Amino acid sequence: MIEQLTSLMFIGIIFLLTIFDKRRLNTVLTPFTVTAWPFVLISILVNFTLVFLGFPPVTVRVHLFILLNLLILWGIGFTSSYLFKKKPEVSKNNAYTSAFEPFIRFELFIIAISWIITIATLYKVRELLGKYGGFTFVGDPRFEEMMIVGITAHLIQVGKVCFILLCFLFKSSNRKWLYWLTLSGLFIAIASIQVKYHLLWLFIILFLFLNMEKQVSVQIKSLIKVCVLIIVVMNLFWILLTLAWGTFSFTSKGIWEFLVKQTLNYISSGPIALDKWLNHGNSQPARTLFLVFINFKNVIFNNPLRFSALNYVTIGFVETGPKLVSNVGTAYGVYYLIGGYIFTIFMTVLISSFSYLFFYLSRKKQTPYLIFLNLISLTLGSLTFFVQYFTLLSLYEMIFIYVCFIAIFQVLNYFKSIPVTPEVINSNKKGCFE
Repeated sequence: MIEQLTSLMFIGIIFLLTIFDKRRLNTVLTPFTVTAWPFVLISILVNFTLVFLGFPPVTVRVHLFILLNLLILWGIGFTSSYLFKKKPEVSKNNAYTSAFEPFIRFELFIIAISWIITIATLYKVRELLGKYGGFTFVGDPRFEEMMIVGITAHLIQVGKVCFILLCFLFKSSNRKWLYWLTLSGLFIAIASIQVKYHLLWLFIILFLFLNMEKQVSVQIKSLIKVCVLIIVVMNLFWILLTLAWGTFSFTSKGIWEFLVKQTLNYISSGPIALDKWLNHGNSQPARTLFLVFINFKNVIFNNPLRFSALNYVTIGFVETGPKLVSNVGTAYGVYYLIGGYIFTIFMTVLISSFSYLFFYLSRKKQTPYLIFLNLISLTLGSLTFFVQYFTLLSLYEMIFIYVCFIAIFQVLNYFKSIPVTPEVINSNKKGCFE
């Protein structure tokens, strides 16, 4: 059918551009490839498999709409590379890991903060379960609503940064067992919030960190592993829910059908729903992407009004499969709802420019700030097939917390590195008594 032919065209173009980038940059982890290939895999999955199970196809106009944005992304990556006099390429001597070695002296501080966050979060979980009927409350939507507000929600953002920093420092530490124990505690605490993207971000960021300097063959193998890991973690969430509902059984056909359908819907729903979203251009206010800053301003000026992004970044639930619905339509779909084709292209150009700026700069000079900005940018790009995250406070909060940690560590290291010689001491004493 026509959708399958369009899929083949789409796949062919992305494949050729990826080969070109791979030969030019010697990596498959670029803003273009991490953004484009999830769409390729979804197109194959849906139009060559799921359509025969009753799922709607990824339509021709969806393919063309996505391809337009991906070509813009690739074009900006190609042209912006000429802004660098020297071909940017990450060195092969663990440059990413070495950038964080100066902070190893703060590992016990990070571990202590991590355990405070873990204990505080699990205490709130215990408190809620005790108040609302025990473990079965985990399956109640109110549990997540109560966990994502208040001081605990902000502590989780600090916990995510601690998790990332501990993983960055892992190779440099002699306390591996303490790291494993602390990371396990943080994982449970972060997972207890029941917001899947928290863990998705962490997995993708760490995968990118560990593989940016690897050979392409190793990158591809690691990419397959992390995809499997993400799918497993997603299913663990749904298994936990069925356990809370009291419906889980290894021998229940209905449970396994539920898990398969939820996984397939989570992966493929964005491009499927996008076809209907393309009928609603310019339907959301222009301020949508600034809701975080508008709410922040209202907090400062004691204005009780708060805007929920859920009311602005979707057209509501649409059918994406047999007895399945979804309210997501890719990041490009959100931009289209706000301002149609013109605004979508504007956002693609803007985001692509920053993504490749961080990408090339981090390959040229590996600093803790550039590395993190590149990893965040690539992570958001890899999830473009699902949603955009610029309307979430957690994105900006996590970046701010990370910058604060690194800045404090650098300042402390700077003062620690100042040599204290007899001349310096005598000079200070003389200055005190003059």
